[in-house]
Amino acid sequence: MKSVTILGFMAVAMLAGIVNGYALSVLWEWFIVPLFSADKLTIPTAMSLCLIMSLLTNQEAVDETELTWDIIEPKLTKAFLKPLIALAFGYLYLQFN
Repeated sequence: MKSVTILGFMAVAMLAGIVNGYALSVLWEWFIVPLFSADKLTIPTAMSLCLIMSLLTNQEAVDETELTWDIIEPKLTKAFLKPLIALAFGYLYLQFN
């Protein structure tokens, strides 16, 4: 049962990484490419950049020895909603720019 839980966490983390990478690649294409004539980012490259940025920035540490839904739910919500909200605001900004 424990291996199923670990595999589930890994699958969710990978999906969150893909969502973050997609959001970064789209925002990069909207704002960085026209401004600096930079190359477009692929989703795997954007995922790698997100991973590097998460390693370099302060992340929340979990002090709990047992992960419960009360601890996991806000982290999952943040992992998926943050890039989608960034895309929404980026799109709105793009429309008025």
